[in-house]
Amino acid sequence: MSALLEIRDLAFAWKKGHGVLRGLTLSVARGEHLALLGPNGSGKSTALALAAGLYRPDQGTIRWRFDDLALPPEDRRARARFGVVFQHPSLDLQLSARENLLLAGQLAGLPRTFVAPRATELLATVGLAARADDRVKTFSGGMRRRLDLARAILPEPEALLLDEPTTGLDAEAFERFWQHLGELRTRAGLTLVVATHRPEEAARCDRLIMIDRGQAVHDGTPEETTRALGQDLIALRATDVDAVAGEVAGRFGLVTRVASTHEATCEVPLGEDGARLLVKLVEHFPVGRLSAIELRRPTLADAFVKLTGTRLNGDSATTAPAEAA
Repeated sequence: MSALLEIRDLAFAWKKGHGVLRGLTLSVARGEHLALLGPNGSGKSTALALAAGLYRPDQGTIRWRFDDLALPPEDRRARARFGVVFQHPSLDLQLSARENLLLAGQLAGLPRTFVAPRATELLATVGLAARADDRVKTFSGGMRRRLDLARAILPEPEALLLDEPTTGLDAEAFERFWQHLGELRTRAGLTLVVATHRPEEAARCDRLIMIDRGQAVHDGTPEETTRALGQDLIALRATDVDAVAGEVAGRFGLVTRVASTHEATCEVPLGEDGARLLVKLVEHFPVGRLSAIELRRPTLADAFVKLTGTRLNGDSATTAPAEAA
């Protein structure tokens, strides 16, 4: 597949001496679904904003390729071909769902003869036909997200940039949003680039790039990424998780990491029986010391911690303690 978006040696700082991106390089194939996975402050959302032409990079190049032309994102010919779903919906809460789409079409310079039937079609596609003439201020967060998606694809773009598109959504709204997005991608052949800190969101992509401290630290499919960890993990939950991790590493000699404020994970050594090791750990700790313990396969969140030392549920400036063995 040919590259639709190419980013080379991208550097950007919000203020002098405080770089957010440091030589980021990546490409997105036409029709691909790519996730930029990283915690808050890693630079993934900034990279998306630069690709959308909202800011100019301090260094490096960004090129969209449409009709055999290499175009910077601020070029009007490029902007007409990609859409953006921002972290916070860009909707007028006082207007109805239909009026928001008609307004978006007007601002894009699209003829009303195209926009009116297109708006009706998209409202049905994202499951909002029954609420088409209701004010958006009465909508739930998930409904606003779906309307914002409809707004972004109104001009029939070839690509979508989505910045933390499911922030604040519950599990049901999350699934519904991605169901609609998947249907739209299948129908229109959309190229998707998603900036997210949610591993379950990145797991839906064709390929993911892990970004930490402004640099790409890993590039691969979700399956390749978790398989590369190899061993099963034992996850231990406790209030004194740092102490538990240290005790497991010291007493059993296991590679142990603090994965979150209440969970530590340890690798099951190759050739070791994971279930038997779990029993040993349960027997080691007194009743009540652990709130939960389980044997499981590695996740993308586990892979991110192992590769970067940074937790996805924190800030990029906050690293997990060094692994112990």
